[in-house]
Amino acid sequence: MPLAQDQAWLKRGEKLLLFGPSGVGKTHLTAAIGRALVALGARVRFLSATTLVQLLPSAKANLQLQSALLKLDQ
Repeated sequence: MPLAQDQAWLKRGEKLLLFGPSGVGKTHLTAAIGRALVALGARVRFLSATTLVQLLPSAKANLQLQSALLKLDQ
């Protein structure tokens, strides 16, 4: 079903997570979905798993973990 027809998950503020082995097109698909959502007026944030794994321990070490988690939850 096209994203324009089924936006209930977006309106509920649910996250979209894509998992799979390296080289199968997850980033490409995520970029396309993100662009479609922006075209619909949604805010989009893309983080790779590597970035997320680096962000959280760094925030914890700087005593900013709660703030970082709140930003990610927006």
